[in-house]
Parts: sequence; C-alpha cells; structure tokens
Amino acid sequence: MSTTAIVTPYDPEKERVRNELAVREEHALAEHREAMRKELLSPRRFQLPAQCSKELLSTCRLQFQEQPRMLLQQNSLSLNTSSLNLVGSAAKSIGYIPRTQTTGRVELVHPSGSLLMLSLSKSGKVELTGNRENLTDLKSVTREYSALRLVEYFKEQRMEVRHVRTVQGEIIIEAKARTGEKVTADVRQEGIVVLDVNGVKGKKCQDIITAITRATECSQIDTKRKASYFINESQSGSVHV
Repeated sequence: MSTTAIVTPYDPEKERVRNELAVREEHALAEHREAMRKELLSPRRFQLPAQCSKELLSTCRLQFQEQPRMLLQQNSLSLNTSSLNLVGSAAKSIGYIPRTQTTGRVELVHPSGSLLMLSLSKSGKVELTGNRENLTDLKSVTREYSALRLVEYFKEQRMEVRHVRTVQGEIIIEAKARTGEKVTADVRQEGIVVLDVNGVKGKKCQDIITAITRATECSQIDTKRKASYFINESQSGSVHV
C-alpha cells in the first residue's frame, strides 16, 4: 500500500474533538497491533495471554477517558451531509422504522426502544439525536451510513466490491478496479473509516483518497504515506547500481 488515510463522516467543525480522539485511538491501536505482531514472530514463540484482548481495549478506551465531561454526556452527533434520506436509509438498514416525518425532520424508532431524530441544523447539516445517554445507537447508524456511501461510490466507479462484517462490529469493504487498483475501507464502529490504497504509486493514491472523500462527503483527518508513495510510475522499472 502507498497511503493509509483516516476519514470521518462527521461535521469537521462541530466534531473536531471527537475526530482528534479518533486519530489518536487509531494510532494507539496500530502501535499495539504492531507490538503484538513482533511478539508473535519472535523466536521465543510468545503465547498471548487471555487478557491480551482486554489490554488492547483498555489501550484504546484510555484515549476516550480524556474527553471533556460535556462531550461524554452529549446525545447527538453532526454529520457532514445535508441528505436526510441517505442517513435515514442507513438507519432503516439496521431496523429503524420511520414514525413521523416533516420538512427537515424525521423521527425513527427501533424495536429495542431506541428513538432517533434526524434534523437539519442551521448550517444545513444532518443532526442525529437519540433518547439514550450513550452514543452507541447513533454511532451504529453513522457506521452504516459510512458503509452505504462507500459501497455506492465504488459501484459507481464500476469496481468489484465485497464486504464483510466482523464480530467486533466493524465493516470491511474491499473494492478492486479492472486496472489493478485496490481500496480497502475499514469502517470502525463509530463510523470513522480507515482507507488503504494499493496497486498505485506516487501521488495517484492521494488522488483516489481525495475523490472518495469528496464523493462521500467525508473529511480526511490523518494520512500515513508508505515508501511507494514517493516512487513515480516512471521510476518503477529496473534499478541501476
């Protein structure tokens, strides 16, 4: 892969703190996974203890313990889109049923008792408001929304698309173009997406990520470039020494 990027469907202005925490969590998770990989490949054949997965969760949750108290009590989220229909479709895909609908406002209910209100803010962005103190229900809808937008975009580009849902609740989407480019999108539980671009060299990978973020109304909040990013297509031939 030449570039890994973290993109968010949230309103970059209203959700600035949350987006920053998402980047820090992803970095902590990547570092922990790399440490685990090195231990597994070490000659001493280290056997992971049963509590390893708990330590991994603690590492990530530690990032969120530093959130302001007001943010922890928040029961609404702001998305960087004005489409109530698309967000509503994402909610319906996981069992929400429309109860009332007026101009710029949709109320949905889930068999579990979860209530979800979709409305447009003064800036024209979709606001998700729930009836529970935690944001689990709202994040679930955001996750489905992110996956829906990505799959639609990849299919519009005539890419071969397949996706799986992990036991942790993440959605992994793989899209492959006929020309060989491959994009893997890991949609996290909270809706944040980690994009991996493979099969291209140089700045073309960033062009692909930019096109994805624009088409899905997301924002790129972090980038990690690999060595192949700095190799131009004209430099991919034989190496002379």
